This record gives sequence, structure tokens and C-alpha cells, in this order.
Amino acid sequence: MTDDAKQQYFKMVEADKERFNNETEQLNRLGYFVNKDGVKSNETKIDINKLPMDTVKPKKPINSLFIYIRDHVDEYRAKVEKFVLTESTKAMSAQFGALSEKEKSKYTKIAQADKARYQKELDQL
Repeated sequence: MTDDAKQQYFKMVEADKERFNNETEQLNRLGYFVNKDGVKSNETKIDINKLPMDTVKPKKPINSLFIYIRDHVDEYRAKVEKFVLTESTKAMSAQFGALSEKEKSKYTKIAQADKARYQKELDQL
């Protein structure tokens, strides 16, 4: 490669060093930096599927229905002679749907707390 052809890459390296220094200075001063697209660094979403394979990913949150099922599956097993998971889940889902909003709110609060836990763990990646 000729020296003239290399000059293009030297210019790119210098521009990248300047970008890095500007972003580092902003990060130290403000706690975030604004990238070339105008997006703050603390507003970018992490694509969990693009993380390295050895990254320990947080366990996904469960919804209020599955919290209800988790709490009541032993009672349901005791009532039913032949426990089949798919049929039992459908039956417990119908039971959950028949609950009042006040009774469901207990499970909804737990689900919201679990979702907050998941989001907090994602933010720490």
C-alpha cells in the first residue's frame, strides 16, 4: 500500500481519537455522552442477543399469571388425579381470570417488582 493510500486511514484514526476524547470528556462531565447520531449513551437499549456468549444474562421476568400458577400448582395437583401440565395450566389460567381485580393486584405487584429487577439487572450489563 502506498503512503498516499495510507493517509486516508491515518485521517480516520485521528478523527476517531478526537471523537473518543470528546465522548470521554462529556462522560466525565455529564455522566453520559452524545454519539454522532445525537443519542445519549444512557438512552441506548442493549440487544441482549448480541452480548458475548459467556455473559451471564438476567433471568427474564414472569407475569402475574405464572406467579399465580407457581403459587397454586401444588393445591391443583392434590385435587386432580391425572396431572397434565397443558390442561392444568389452562384450568388455572381460567381460575386466575375469574379472580377479582383486588385479588389479581397481589400477583400484579409481584410481577411489576420482578420486571423492575430484570430492568435493573439489564442496566448493570
